[in-house]
Formats: sequence, structure tokens, C-alpha cells
Amino acid sequence: MQGSNFTHKIEELAQRATRPPDMPLSPAWATAPLAPALQQLQTSLQALQTARDQIVQHSKELDDVRSLAEAILWRLHRQLGTGRDGCLVTTPNGVILEADPPAAALLQVDRKQLPGRHLQEFLPEESQDTLGGLIEHALQQEDLAVREMRITPVGGEPLEAVLYADPLRGSQGQILSIRWLIQDVSQQRQAERKVQESEQRYRSLVEMLPNGVLVHRQGRILFINQAGAAIVGAASPGQLLGASLLDFVHPDSREAVRHSLQASEAGVPIGLHEERLHRPDGTEICVELASAPVTYDGAPASQIVFRDVTNRKRLQAEVIAISEMERGRIGRDLHDVLGQSLTGISFIAKSLERELQQLHLPMAAQAGEICQLAGESMRQTRALARGLTPMELRADEFVPLMKTLTMDCQHTFRMTCHFECIEGPNPVRDDNTATHLYHIAQEAITNAFKHGRARNMHLRLHFDNGTLVMTIRDDGTGFAESDRPGGIGLRIMRHRASLVGGRLSIESQPGRGATVTCAIPAVREDWNHRVPGAGYRSTAGADD
Repeated sequence: MQGSNFTHKIEELAQRATRPPDMPLSPAWATAPLAPALQQLQTSLQALQTARDQIVQHSKELDDVRSLAEAILWRLHRQLGTGRDGCLVTTPNGVILEADPPAAALLQVDRKQLPGRHLQEFLPEESQDTLGGLIEHALQQEDLAVREMRITPVGGEPLEAVLYADPLRGSQGQILSIRWLIQDVSQQRQAERKVQESEQRYRSLVEMLPNGVLVHRQGRILFINQAGAAIVGAASPGQLLGASLLDFVHPDSREAVRHSLQASEAGVPIGLHEERLHRPDGTEICVELASAPVTYDGAPASQIVFRDVTNRKRLQAEVIAISEMERGRIGRDLHDVLGQSLTGISFIAKSLERELQQLHLPMAAQAGEICQLAGESMRQTRALARGLTPMELRADEFVPLMKTLTMDCQHTFRMTCHFECIEGPNPVRDDNTATHLYHIAQEAITNAFKHGRARNMHLRLHFDNGTLVMTIRDDGTGFAESDRPGGIGLRIMRHRASLVGGRLSIESQPGRGATVTCAIPAVREDWNHRVPGAGYRSTAGADD
């Protein structure tokens, strides 16, 4: 309406300027020499009217876009905002239309002063190209565009942020604006860098360790250090990544290791124990290892620390062999030398007793006492000789020999010994296990008498969920945890238990005796190996 009045006024002024004074307006004058100029003026007025209409239309569209941008902004803030994340809306070329309070706080600018400013103003120079690429991606693609870049707030320290750009399109597919979500990830990235530094220090430490360290998930190796690769016979750790742990486990131990891996994956720590490994070159080694759950690359995994104890086991076997040989030598000396001497003393004393009796002398009774003492000493010597002389037992002899052991100890140490086997006549399936269990029981009973001054002993054999358990319980003086014994006898007992796949433990309290427990998880028939140092069958029988 205003455009029409403006045109009418222009036409009226033009007619007055070309008409003579007091001359009536006539069509002839209207088409006189001013007609072309008036026609051009009318054309300009029409173009001006069209331009004005377009400006008004664009102004309405801009108001609609700003209203829509503000609605989108607050909806985006409600949906995605976390209180620290900023939301804003810009034109397609990056000019800010609206911003929420968190965005203004991140940029450190009053919220009312943000509209009209370009988002590029808040980015350092190295992030300019990144922003341009992000906007270009948002305009060309249908999906959400994401980039991480540094933002420089006004007068503040640069911060690391993740920008999400989502274009808003009109009904005709034209891009009206871009909505943004700005996430401040400075603290997160700082924490990640600290974690990376910690991991780097951990890796450096792990690489310096002489022990092997590996991380696995579902039995597949994710990480192994150089020492671990050398232990299992690989040239470098890279050769083992992705390999299965069971490929390096001795066939006899794979089932037990498989159960251990399942327990470890369930988050159960596995204590220190020994396993046999099979190297690619065919050699066998023994390792001591422990496992615990860890987090690796953001997912649950298990870490195993292990070391090669093959040489140590070999040395222990040699120590046991030497010990058994020395025990056998002492046993034979007792039987052959001291036993024979006591036998001679007994015969002489008996002969002297008879002669004194014939002479009716009172010293005959004393000679008889000497004979009795010599005989008793001879029986004790033979019992000690049988205990010291190594024996290679058969599994079917195990229970009778354990009964004999308790009876011999009862006579030798003057203590009450009880033996109980609740699993039938033959709980042990192989000769190797029988030999080691016998010597463990023998050492435990001797220690209870020598160190604990026990007067009563109870030896029990039973199965617990498929595990053969032997317990030796005494009523001796006991000991505190800080005074736990650590002599060679105890170490030999532990080694004997490990040779048959078992574990030995000792529980004790002062004044309440001690309990030695040897548990063998699986009694295998193929464990029929010779005992180091065995092969010396006792020459001292029960009727010697």
C-alpha cells in the first residue's frame, strides 16, 4: 500500500513540472516530450517496489529462521546438553544466530553479544581449516559432522573441544542454518594423557622385568614382554600376538589350564602355582605363574606374571636326590654298623647274664637289664634305618605302608598315631604319587615330634571333589605366623607336592598344634615318573 501511494505522488509531481501555468491538463501534454522519462521512472519505481517486496520477504524469512533457531537451540540443549556442553545455532557460513548460557560460558562472552559474530573468531589459527572442513562436511553430507579442535575463549586459556555440526534444511532441501553442540573435553583429554603416560611407564617397567608378563583375553595373547617371549621360545613378542595360550601348554596340563583361564576370565585371581609349558622347538619347561584380572584397551582381560623355574626344579631334584642318598647312607650305617654292634652287645650281655646266674651273683640282674636295653636300642635303630632308607613304593602298597609308618613312629617317638583312610584300600593311582606322599607324611610326623613335641598325631586320607587330600594333624606346641618354619625339610615337602601337581599348606596356632595338608587336584595315572634319588629299597625289614 505504501508503495502505491509513493508511485502516485511521483506521477503527480511529474505532471505538474511539465504543464504550463494556468493550462489545463490534457492528454496531449501527457504524451509530450516528458513521456519517455516518465515511462523510465515508472519502470524504476516498479523495480524498486519488487526489491522492497523481496527485502520484506527475506526479513520475514530471517525472523522465522531466528525463531526456529532459538527453538532448535533449546531443544538441542535439553536433549544433548550436560550442563557443561554448549549449544548454538549459526548461519550456513558460520555466523552465530543464537547461543545458550553454557556456550556463552565456554566462549567467555556475554550471551547477548554473540549473535552476529563468526564462530571462526573463537578458534586459533591452526583450527581455521578444521572448522571450514567441518562446515563443508555438514553442508554436503546428510549425517552429523564431528571434529575435535582447540577453542580459544575471549581472554581465556585454550581448551580442547569436540564440535558436532548438524545442518537444518527447509522444505525444499535448502540449508537454513547449522546447529552445533560444543563439548569441552579438556579434562578428559588430560586424564587420557595421564593414563597414556602411566601405561608408558608401566610398559617400560614391564620390559625391564626379568619375569614374563602377558595379557590375554579369552586365551588369546594381547601383549607379552620380551622376557616372556624368550621364556616360551619366541624370537620377539610380535610373533606371539593373537596366539592361543594353550598352544604353549604341555598336553598333560591343558585341561587344568583351560579351567584356570575360565576362572580368570570370570574375574577370579589365580594364586602362584606351577605349570609345564611346551616350546615350539619341542623342549619342556616348568614355569611358576600367577594371574589376576585387568583392564586392557578398555575391556576386561587377564594378566599373567610367570618365570622359568626349570633350573630351580632341577636343582631341587638334585638336592632331594643327594638328601635321599645321604639318608640312605645313614640308614645303612645304622642298620649295618650300629645295629650289628648293638646285636653283639646284646649277645655278650646275655652270655654274661647266664654266667653270673650260674655263679649266683647279684650282678646277673644288671646284666639282664643291659641285654634288654641293648635289644630295645637295636629295635629303635632298625626302625630309624627303615625310615631313613629311601623306598620306591607301589600304589597298591601305599595304605599298608602308611599304617606301618604310623606304628613305627608310635614305637620310635613314644607318641599316639592314628591313621584313617576313608576312600578304600587304594586311593593313590600311581607309584610316583604314593612315594612322594609317603615321604611328606614321614617328614611331617618327624617334625611334629622334634619341633612341636607332639604326643598325639592323626593322619587322614580322603577325597574332596575329586582332589586327593592328606592331612597330618598334631597336638604339639604350634607356632605363630611370624615364626613359620622355613627349613630345608619344609622346602623338600613343598617340592615333593609340586612334583605330583599338588600344593602343600601348613596351619598352626601357638599351643594348638599344627596341620599339614597336601592336596592333589587330579591324580593322574600317567604321572608314573621315577623319584629323583629313589631306587634304594630298604634292607631293614620289620622282622630284622
